[in-house]
Amino acid sequence: MQGGTLQVSSTKGVGTTFWFLLPYPVGKPIEKTEHQETETLSRPIHVLLSEDQPMNQMVAIDTLEGMFEGIKIDVANNGQEAVDKSAEQKYDLIFMDVHMPVMDGYTATKLIRSSGNINASTPILALTANAVKEEIDKCLESGMNMHMAKPFEPEKLKKIVIQLVG
Repeated sequence: MQGGTLQVSSTKGVGTTFWFLLPYPVGKPIEKTEHQETETLSRPIHVLLSEDQPMNQMVAIDTLEGMFEGIKIDVANNGQEAVDKSAEQKYDLIFMDVHMPVMDGYTATKLIRSSGNINASTPILALTANAVKEEIDKCLESGMNMHMAKPFEPEKLKKIVIQLVG
């Protein structure tokens, strides 16, 4: 309908790849205005992404790697992995989903905060679809520093990361 093409390549037992081409002209680069943020971090950072959904992991990783040059991202697939990894490696920031298998993010955050380990005071940012006041309060009460609802706005996430890690 838009004059493009859709193609597929599939191998039984291996997988399928879909791709498409749309004939849109390449636009002109957007010039920065006075109101656009140019703020960034002065150094590479190492973060822990605690998220059980592979698609959410991919979106967060792609977004963060596009925002911060040299960022290193470790992934915890549940709260228990987040607690374990936080005891082994120092992080500049921990992203914490709240609803995960094995151990939820609230419990994981409480354990990290009370552990006395190298990340007991590391900033923890809740990244969750729960955006009602009660859930935000629960995140903060468990020891998370800030809350951000998913799906997140990349520029807002960037500002928060800079604020927390700065």
